[in-house]
Amino acid sequence: MRLEIESGERNLESDLFDTKELSRGKEIIPVEGVKVTYDGTLERGVLEFSKVIYLMVDIAKEISIGVFSAWLYDKLKGKNVKLKIKDEEVEINKSKIEEKIREKFKT
Repeated sequence: MRLEIESGERNLESDLFDTKELSRGKEIIPVEGVKVTYDGTLERGVLEFSKVIYLMVDIAKEISIGVFSAWLYDKLKGKNVKLKIKDEEVEINKSKIEEKIREKFKT
């Protein structure tokens, strides 16, 4: 499942992956049954910096979705970000994120 995070936060990738050294293909397992792979960042803007972070998320067990959604929400809350899950924008709200991930997990 593809996630896109649009942000003006300069160190968001490092915050998500808990490392300063990040390269395409880097994987983490934030919760049991979920693998998140860094798929690159597109930086844009000269006067107003913004970027889009691309992530691939593999969910092995549906039971892991709630815990993963809470982890993702905790990483994004309070930040100036927009989240897209499979090309659909999702409000930065724990239940909304979980609902959309569950919906997309089944398709």
